Amino acid sequence: MPKVFLSPATHKKTCNVKGCNEAKHNALICDAMIPYLNACGIEWKRNDSSTAESMDHVRASNAYEPDVHFTFHTNAGGGKRCTFYNSGSTKSKRLSEVFAARFRAVYPNLVKPSGSYPPETCTESWNELKLTKAPAVYAEQWFHDNAEDSEWGHTHIKETAKSHVKALCDWFGIEFVDIDTDGSQPTEPLYARQVNTPGDTLNVRDEANAKGAKLGELAHGSTVEVYGLADNGWALIQQGSLRGWVNGKYLVEPEKTFAPYIVRVTADALNIRKGPGTNYDVAGCIRDKGSYTIVDEQDGWGRLKSGAGWISLAYTTKAGDADAKPELTRILKLTSTNMRGDDVRWAQERLNELGYNCGKADGIFGQGTDKAVKAFQRANGLSQDGDIGPKTWAKL
Repeated sequence: MPKVFLSPATHKKTCNVKGCNEAKHNALICDAMIPYLNACGIEWKRNDSSTAESMDHVRASNAYEPDVHFTFHTNAGGGKRCTFYNSGSTKSKRLSEVFAARFRAVYPNLVKPSGSYPPETCTESWNELKLTKAPAVYAEQWFHDNAEDSEWGHTHIKETAKSHVKALCDWFGIEFVDIDTDGSQPTEPLYARQVNTPGDTLNVRDEANAKGAKLGELAHGSTVEVYGLADNGWALIQQGSLRGWVNGKYLVEPEKTFAPYIVRVTADALNIRKGPGTNYDVAGCIRDKGSYTIVDEQDGWGRLKSGAGWISLAYTTKAGDADAKPELTRILKLTSTNMRGDDVRWAQERLNELGYNCGKADGIFGQGTDKAVKAFQRANGLSQDGDIGPKTWAKL
């Protein structure tokens, strides 16, 4: 999958458009690019919007090892034009021409792929062309101090974003996928995460840093879909109609939900271990081929509902849902070794529900269970032998 490092301007120079600045303008373009990049199968990473130091972006890009480094800004000086600067390398020159060709289709003024940056003006602002390992393009998309040009840019965020993604698709030789959205609705999420914040809510912001304007809040424990990560760890999320950036350290993997089920032991003797593997100590042994409820799985091992430990599922067969009445596979009765199993536990729970007190439903067939079974048999016209066979089981 091709990779691009996105580096929108982070300095907040004033724009003619009220309530906006250079960083805000370019953050909006970057946000709008993301759903198209995802749809086209282009992997991306975004710079840290909290720093204006170009070397921070250079280091982040080089660590990511992208195929293209794309930094985009707006210009100053009152003009009306767009320029795609290149580093002077053959690849960078060609890349700037590809971006310029696409942008001419949407931008009404002059668009040109410039020559490489002038050596005599190689200030820090050009580091993202000079020092990034990947072929780089530095876009000055329009003039933020020209009222007409700035207004055009502000009202053509989606068109600008699509143009840039189309250029990347041209460069990578892949088809552009037009998702036909308004640029604010993402496509498929990367994964789901759960909000885990010290307080009751987590702020959603319009930029990938704590200084961004607050767009809304997420409740602690709620689930969000994540569409991308900025270099500083902030995550682009969506929950319903709310879309924006949150601090990624407050997002965790959702808690697993596991549907317990019943298994029947097929081995004559099956060790119960303290953990899910033969490297864990033996905690006991099942010798009666009974039915047992599994409440968790890991690497082919199942954790017993009783809390006794883990058993290898290779020596069991699945017998049904834990909430359903299990199949009777043996006669349950009082023995010198006290029969054990989840089939015993189910019978105890059922007897207690019906008012025949067996005491704690611990899965161990003891004297209390024997007495409760006999009382149940007497009330239901069954032979009062204390054994739970097919006839008694059918009545439970």
